[in-house]
Amino acid sequence: MLERKPSYSSIHARYTPVIGDLIEIGVDVLNPVQVSATGMDSAELKREFGKDITFWGGGIDTQRVLGDGTPDDVRADTRKRIEDLAPGGGFVFATVHNIQGNVPPKTSWQCGRHFKSLACIIEHCFSYE
Repeated sequence: MLERKPSYSSIHARYTPVIGDLIEIGVDVLNPVQVSATGMDSAELKREFGKDITFWGGGIDTQRVLGDGTPDDVRADTRKRIEDLAPGGGFVFATVHNIQGNVPPKTSWQCGRHFKSLACIIEHCFSYE
């Protein structure tokens, strides 16, 4: 008997219409989760596909929020993505994409700092059954 190996899909853009097909053919992990693309709402993705697939990325929008946002924008986006994608498990916190050259180090540091402060929320408030 052939053992099934975990499968991973990497598509950069809106791919909501094919996520069900990817799950059906055995894809286990989606990366990136490009939350700034049209139709890639993190809460909707989790609601529709969260029981069947792991989201790797989507923790912060690297194009708009990290590059152009204020520290408050970074905190709000990080919190929203964690609240949307973490409940029930199946979320690996990571940026949507590589951190771009226009991202000030302070902003990148702010994202990591806020994620660390939310770790207790993730651990204590969500059920991982």
